[in-house]
Amino acid sequence: MSGEPVRPADLARYLPLSGRPRVDESYVTGDWGPRFAELLTAIDAMVAGLPAETVGHPDVGAVRDRLSAAVAAVRPGRRVRVPALGAVLVEALDLAALTDSGLDVDPVTSGAVALDRSLRAPLAIRSVVRNRTIHATDAGWEFGRGPELAGTAAAIVRFLYGRAGVPGS
Repeated sequence: MSGEPVRPADLARYLPLSGRPRVDESYVTGDWGPRFAELLTAIDAMVAGLPAETVGHPDVGAVRDRLSAAVAAVRPGRRVRVPALGAVLVEALDLAALTDSGLDVDPVTSGAVALDRSLRAPLAIRSVVRNRTIHATDAGWEFGRGPELAGTAAAIVRFLYGRAGVPGS
């Protein structure tokens, strides 16, 4: 910049993202429906692998009922938003933890849910994650800055929803 004063109209040229090359971003959407469908497929696979006596257990039945209610809350033909995706994911993770089953969740799904929930969680949970780097050791994502709070993606999501303790503690 020369000795001339910067006019407000020129200021945007000096902002970090304003100089990036233009690309086609028509594929960007706020609809998480495809990720929701992938999650439902993973849940079906997990439930199909459960023994009949496990599925009939009262605690498992209660989680299964909450999971069904969360899935039913997503209206067919409407966009799936991250909070709705998160409601289904956390119930599915509870079921996986209760039955000691594996649930294969896409890292983009778990990361989006964790980031969204870290901003919407109750104050007690937000105060724990504030000024921390949240790092999913098994999913390859992290967000935030500060001292690291590391754990599996499932442990982080369950903590953010108040279903488990602080990961790594």
